[in-house]
Amino acid sequence: MSVSNARRKVANPAATSLEPLRIRVPEHRQALALSSELTELGTVEVVDGTGVWEVHLHGPKANGVIVKVLEAVRRTLAGAPAASAEILLDGRRHHMDGE
Repeated sequence: MSVSNARRKVANPAATSLEPLRIRVPEHRQALALSSELTELGTVEVVDGTGVWEVHLHGPKANGVIVKVLEAVRRTLAGAPAASAEILLDGRRHHMDGE
């Protein structure tokens, strides 16, 4: 019998992270609209920050989920060219502007 102590590689480490995906928006109504769109993807929290609202999505972060989150952010910011969101995913920050 052969025993290996090699660590099993995870195809997408972001998909297994315990850190929630966080989206920061400047307005409470945007946070509420976004949270209602994300409820089917996992557990959602809306957190009042200092001058910013954070939406936390707890659950798996496989590529399909990330795409759905980005689409939800785009829909939430649609029609508000001055609006923006910051998406925090596993230590990286991504910025999205309204259209």
